[in-house]
Amino acid sequence: MLLRSSTLAAALFILTAAPAFARGLDEIRERGRLDIGLALFTPWAMVRDDGILTGFEVEVGAGVALDMGVKPAFHLHDWDELIPALESRRIDVVIAGMTVTPKRSQRVAFSLPYAEGEIGVAVNTRQVGRIDTLGELDKTGLRVGVVRKTVAEQAARRSLSQALRVPFFDSRRLLDALLDGEVGAYIGEQPGPRFAALLHPGEIETPIAQPLLSTREAMAVHKGDLELLAYLNRWIKQNRDQGWLDEVRNHWFGSLGWHRRE
Repeated sequence: MLLRSSTLAAALFILTAAPAFARGLDEIRERGRLDIGLALFTPWAMVRDDGILTGFEVEVGAGVALDMGVKPAFHLHDWDELIPALESRRIDVVIAGMTVTPKRSQRVAFSLPYAEGEIGVAVNTRQVGRIDTLGELDKTGLRVGVVRKTVAEQAARRSLSQALRVPFFDSRRLLDALLDGEVGAYIGEQPGPRFAALLHPGEIETPIAQPLLSTREAMAVHKGDLELLAYLNRWIKQNRDQGWLDEVRNHWFGSLGWHRRE
């Protein structure tokens, strides 16, 4: 597995103080730091027990910064705070598996897609039992967990009119609620639901094989940062053409091998 040599070092710190307002690509290079916004989603971004930030987006963000010749600085936000942080220029770029949507495109400029995703379902077998279709979840009294302001929340809203949709700020808290029986089902970006079932066999299942929705994930920048956007597009194209992005995604999304080593 060919991973960026700087990734571990880059993930040793998480900045929480707001940086100086970001500007163009030249200022980022002069500053010597790329401020990257992300949210906690397994395996996109996770904080290990020893405090180290790790995951697919950490690997990608470190790669972008390394090739730019600057250091990566990661800023953790609740999901619904990522775009406001970008608009207020507290961060330079969102690298968080963000799905391109028309509504978001009114507020940010998206790069070329660097990954594709799917929305799936996991259920607490004690709460729900065995089901075969999404419609079986749509019943009064059933609580379905989603991460707020995500495409998965939108998919749940369109598909479920009777069940109670319960919003969470991140997937870690949502998974805890699913395991505790606070919610009976979890609708979210794969491989979150699939990994939940693999990590908790007998308690959590993914009964619906077909994805609810297919998505395209892109990086997001402030609408005025066209030079940075052009750089990211070139970076994504090169690393997709060379296979590096697929290799890193397969490492984090293809199995739970990384989980046994974390």
